Amino acid sequence: MAYNRTGDKEVAKEIVQDVFLSLWKRREEVRIRGSIKNYLLRAVKLEIIDYYRKKSRKEKHQHYLTENACQSSRSTEQTILFNELNLRISAMVDKLPAQCREVYLLSREKGLNNKEIALSMAVTEKTVESHLTKALKFLRSSITICTD
Repeated sequence: MAYNRTGDKEVAKEIVQDVFLSLWKRREEVRIRGSIKNYLLRAVKLEIIDYYRKKSRKEKHQHYLTENACQSSRSTEQTILFNELNLRISAMVDKLPAQCREVYLLSREKGLNNKEIALSMAVTEKTVESHLTKALKFLRSSITICTD
């Protein structure tokens, strides 16, 4: 019966062996009412159910690990690419003219708005907008050149 339900001789042998081992370990407490044949068939059925339950759990666990391993490796690759891009952008920002670079850094790294930048640098908001436009245009064109 174990072989018919599992289709695997080794698994069937293990199931039958587990049933007999369990019976042997509990030989002092076990009281079989009815035929031994019915008891053993029922025990084998329960072992088969347990086998498939464990198998299903193991497959789900392996699937989960495989998925997370793939995501983890993608995440590592993305982190490396992100860090490379940040280094390239930093190098390009260093090539900007001094005032343009300062406006860009205040805007992007400090998070200041145009009005706050204009006040801190004692320039007009139009000048800040002009410097930001110039910086972003330069960075976009430099990034496009790097990716080609």
